[in-house]
Amino acid sequence: MTSALTHSDPAERIAALDALRDTPDAEATVAPLLADPAPAVREHASRLLSQYGTAEAAREAATYIRSTNVAARNLAGETLMRMGAVAVPELLPYLSDADHDVRKFAIDVLAELPAGIYAPRIAEALDDPDANVRLAAIDALGALGATAYADVLTERYDTEPLARPSIVEALGAFQRAEDLPLLETALTDENPVVQLAAAEAISRYETPEVLPLLMRQREAVHPMARPVLLKAVVQVLQHHPDRAATLPHALHVDLVGMLDDPDPTFQAVAVDGLSFFVGAGALGPLLQHAGRSDALDLKIFTALAGAPAPFTTVLEAASDRGDVPLTTACTFILGLLGQGHAPGDTWPAVATLLTAHFDALSVEDQLAALHICAEQGHHALAPVVEAAMQVPHPDVRSVAEDTATAFPGLSAASLTS
Repeated sequence: MTSALTHSDPAERIAALDALRDTPDAEATVAPLLADPAPAVREHASRLLSQYGTAEAAREAATYIRSTNVAARNLAGETLMRMGAVAVPELLPYLSDADHDVRKFAIDVLAELPAGIYAPRIAEALDDPDANVRLAAIDALGALGATAYADVLTERYDTEPLARPSIVEALGAFQRAEDLPLLETALTDENPVVQLAAAEAISRYETPEVLPLLMRQREAVHPMARPVLLKAVVQVLQHHPDRAATLPHALHVDLVGMLDDPDPTFQAVAVDGLSFFVGAGALGPLLQHAGRSDALDLKIFTALAGAPAPFTTVLEAASDRGDVPLTTACTFILGLLGQGHAPGDTWPAVATLLTAHFDALSVEDQLAALHICAEQGHHALAPVVEAAMQVPHPDVRSVAEDTATAFPGLSAASLTS
């Protein structure tokens, strides 16, 4: 049966693997297929080794992290990661391999496994002659939460400048309060990559104590790191919203500026941040950015729903300044009504906007509008129902006819005549 493992047809090789699944020493027979030229065969061998989940399977798979075949080496690493704890001891010998690439790869894989107990072994690589191995060791100690080495890493911040991003990232993973002074120093490092890593690291703390630190450095950081720093501020505020009132108006200005960031992720962060300042004029800039994407509109709507007098704000933005697309304004209004917000004395203006642009709404929004009309029954909504009666879509017209009975003076007969 083992001869079939070299069959020219990959399907036959896969069938041979399955036939050998439960044979003695199957792990040693399956592992070489991690280097098979066919991706399907390699993946099948990997799955089988993972399913065995034995020390022997891990040992056999680990030998392939020395392979010069990049696909086989990477797949061996993935296989070991899937095996979990059983793979850890089998990787340890490779920490002292003669090949620096193998040492680094072994550390990278251990960083993804429950290998914390072996942090001392990994820490030995902090003095490895190869810089990439040293960086891998720093990253692994951070990933494994090896806080016992925090002071060692801090000492290396000054002596090994190239390692600073990794050191900062590891300290951020540890989340020790005593490391914050160094992280603040890193925010002013001459290397913007270090600044970026520092902003990311500080964002992991999510404690209000970091807010003064972040605000002190918001002007000093490199433009590349600034959005990440602002993101860190917003993340802290999401956990401690009461602190928003203590922050300067300059943060509001910064967040408005970030609405124009080319990265949609940071645009969304800006909306999240400005939602804390809806009472301080943040809604106008937010509505100017409505209509860009559904995801951003949803965030803007969430901020809008928490603001005072949201209907007035939308109506002014749509009618007076044209800051928000009219169909988007209608959608926001329908959303507010659907959540039970009351327009108060803006009912007539709300109804006028919905009526004027009813045809441009999606069928889903048109039906939602009719549901709200039936539920609210406010006399100002009669023109909305009348507009719905003229829509060609049969479902909308049918619902409109039913809804019209709730409005005195409207009837299906009169509206369709």
